[in-house]
Amino acid sequence: RWLDSQSFHIPREKVERFCQAALKLEKLPSSLLSLPELNKLADEMSYINTGSMKASVMQPISSLIENQNGENLSDILNYHIIKWCKLYLDESQSSWTMPNRE
Repeated sequence: RWLDSQSFHIPREKVERFCQAALKLEKLPSSLLSLPELNKLADEMSYINTGSMKASVMQPISSLIENQNGENLSDILNYHIIKWCKLYLDESQSSWTMPNRE
């Protein structure tokens, strides 16, 4: 679906092969990596500054939202999720650690 919503200057078949190999972490054929169309697309996308993306920490929007009493929404949500998970999961069944778990 994502591929259908994008427009590439590369034939669809080559784009699909590239994406399938990337998803499966397979080694990409050198003929595919040396395509002039791929280099052109890379040049077109070079304006994206990925270095600053990796260095910054993204906070969820819920961490910025407070209720009328000034309580943080994510803290309230965590409290209720932990409360209900405790009812259904004991320590041997849970596969993750939960904050503030007693």
